[in-house]
Amino acid sequence: MMLRYLFRSTLALFAIIAILVGASATTIIPFPNLGEMAKAADAVVLAKVLSIGTKNNGTYIREYHQLQVLEHIKGELVPGENWDLPALSVRGPIWIQSMPDDVQLIPGNTYLIFLSQTSIGWRPMLLSYGIFEQIIVGQEHYLVPLPEGYRIKTLLHPDNSPVEPLAVFNKDKLVNHFKAVLAGNHWNRNVALVSENPDAFWPYLDLRVAPSHCNFLLSGGIGFRWLNFPGTPLAVHVPSAGDAECEPASLANDYTTAAVAALEANYQGINLSGPTGYSGFTPNCDDGSVLGDDFLIWMNSNLGGYRHEMLFFNDPCHQIANLSGCSGILALGGMYGFTPQQSFDGNMYYQSGAGYVIV
Repeated sequence: MMLRYLFRSTLALFAIIAILVGASATTIIPFPNLGEMAKAADAVVLAKVLSIGTKNNGTYIREYHQLQVLEHIKGELVPGENWDLPALSVRGPIWIQSMPDDVQLIPGNTYLIFLSQTSIGWRPMLLSYGIFEQIIVGQEHYLVPLPEGYRIKTLLHPDNSPVEPLAVFNKDKLVNHFKAVLAGNHWNRNVALVSENPDAFWPYLDLRVAPSHCNFLLSGGIGFRWLNFPGTPLAVHVPSAGDAECEPASLANDYTTAAVAALEANYQGINLSGPTGYSGFTPNCDDGSVLGDDFLIWMNSNLGGYRHEMLFFNDPCHQIANLSGCSGILALGGMYGFTPQQSFDGNMYYQSGAGYVIV
């Protein structure tokens, strides 16, 4: 039992280090293998991206990928059916909310995707981790893991059980093997394995992946930058009540304090204050998120402006699919950028005004 509490509370430390340093905004526990991931998914399909568009709900604009199912492996989506894959990042009247590990697929390309049904529609189970792009070389069809998935922070299961690494597979053999596993057969990735090293299949690697330990925080090719940073400290805030699922509840806040101290001690150019406790904010969850106008208005009114980083424990608006056998997404993070854009070192940036981590 104590292992469970320590494991949960440690997530706060990993999450806040990840988003503030920029290593990754997402923390996950992968499934032991792709067969277990397929069993846990609500749907598994091979789908082609038809287009990318937007939908306006009156308060914000959300981007959508429109896809068409080419092959059905599991779930209710059938071949020929068109469906929308909503982005987590959204735009408001004067702000843009960016989640850097959100999925960004290429129109015209085909992908193998493991899906969960969420409050905003179909979503990849582990964001970019576990999505495979179909690449055709001569007469051979391969499924290659997205390079973006490798930058997501992964943790081991509490029992330290092994996780099969992502690899390149023969498309037809893998699809057929998934169907056999879902029918009751045992998973054996060697049935479809082509290579454990996908480097040769990533001709666009340098264009799409940030350097090691770094991450792109971009929207439309434009980056984000905290105003007056690092000269003015960035304030970090945690719920005053802590995490009710920890024992004691304050343990998660203690780990966050340790994370901030570790950042200050080990990274140059970091200038943080806190963490301090906050109370009194209950998200309305109208858009299926703790974020939105109510979050920004509360921060501006109660914290004296937008320039803050807030943690939310226990996923109050159920944005993250439930774990399946201890596997799944543990934390998401990102930030709001405000117009007008600011210039720094010859480049234009959104003015970063509000950071968040949802655990």
